[in-house]
Amino acid sequence: MLNKIPQIYKYVMLFTWFLASCRSIGVGSHPNIPQLPTSQPALHLHTNLFSPLECSSYCWAGIEVNKTSFYEAKEILVLRYGEQNIKIDDKQSIDWESHGVDGLIGGYVIFLNDIVGEIGLTLADTDEFTVRNVLEIFGEPKWIQISSDPINYCFGIRLLYPSIGSYMDLNVTDVVGNERGIYPSQRVVRVRFLQTKMMENWNVNDGSLVEWDGYKDYCP
Repeated sequence: MLNKIPQIYKYVMLFTWFLASCRSIGVGSHPNIPQLPTSQPALHLHTNLFSPLECSSYCWAGIEVNKTSFYEAKEILVLRYGEQNIKIDDKQSIDWESHGVDGLIGGYVIFLNDIVGEIGLTLADTDEFTVRNVLEIFGEPKWIQISSDPINYCFGIRLLYPSIGSYMDLNVTDVVGNERGIYPSQRVVRVRFLQTKMMENWNVNDGSLVEWDGYKDYCP
């Protein structure tokens, strides 16, 4: 019996090593991907994904406009959301479905000469990423875009950040009384990152731009 003890310990050590190895493989294990469980509160989760250490500016999970290559972005997205959820269009774009992971329905990345030129994110209805969270991460926006036409009154509200090439679309059904403005608890439904030069002369064809002036009703 005593002669068998070392062999038993050997199996125990191998089994322990196997379990540890299994835990280290999967979403978030790549060095360019923040180690974030998806059950974290929205503010902490999105803060880390929008500004991880490897990004020189705001980005998404390590994917940055004008910096990240096609192959780097593909590797990050496959590791984070699973190869079965990734759709590639001849190195021109990558679309993905995330099924609630990171609070997203999904997103896309568009490439210009094999480098990221645009990132789009669609947030899940159950996600609690709000205007308050946006201001804590990105600061105050420069402009508010109000989309309106003669038939549809104030059907869209958007926060614009030209200096970082980003904007956020808000849920206009999150209202206070009959007002359609901007409030701390208002949910963000879409986030987009562009090249900053594309937002330097931002044109609005179906509404107007007004300067940010705090939380209030911006609809005319």
